[in-house]
Amino acid sequence: MKVFGYKGANRIYVEDAVYAISSLNIAEEVRRTAHQNMIKAFECIKKYDETSAKNALISSAKFIVERSL
Repeated sequence: MKVFGYKGANRIYVEDAVYAISSLNIAEEVRRTAHQNMIKAFECIKKYDETSAKNALISSAKFIVERSL
């Protein structure tokens, strides 16, 4: 899949990745892994002051990880 780790990925690449994940019935595992990584990331940034940028980062991560495929 060309979408992972490629910041130039377009909509077709993303749709291909979503289809592959869905067709392999691994969506829950992918979601669980993403959630675990998000929690680790939050732990890494908790030492920094509360700012609008930090809050936006947290909100963005939650939106991306918690939405449905």
